[in-house]
Amino acid sequence: MALEHLEDEAKAVTQLTRLIGLDRTDRDSAALLADLLRPTAGEDPTARTTLVDALGVLEELAESPEEKATLLAETAGLLDQMSDGKERAADSRERCLLYTSDAADDSLRGDL
Repeated sequence: MALEHLEDEAKAVTQLTRLIGLDRTDRDSAALLADLLRPTAGEDPTARTTLVDALGVLEELAESPEEKATLLAETAGLLDQMSDGKERAADSRERCLLYTSDAADDSLRGDL
């Protein structure tokens, strides 16, 4: 559902959250939801949690290691702000490093 057809951002967030809950392959909805939540996720724990989920959907659908690493790094920063997110933040950073080393390995293979 297009954002312009929704009455306000809160309703858009609710609708988009439902959509990605039903279809975790909906990249457009997850990206729009992430864009809507980024400005408030620093101060709003609910927005932060929902943004972490949206970023997880985007990371699952990302095709390049660089994109996956970027999304995981953003996720780790958000998880660090959660009282129960430290372990998941560390896991996200570890996965991020794996993707960045894979990308570097691919780049080196291309130079050979």
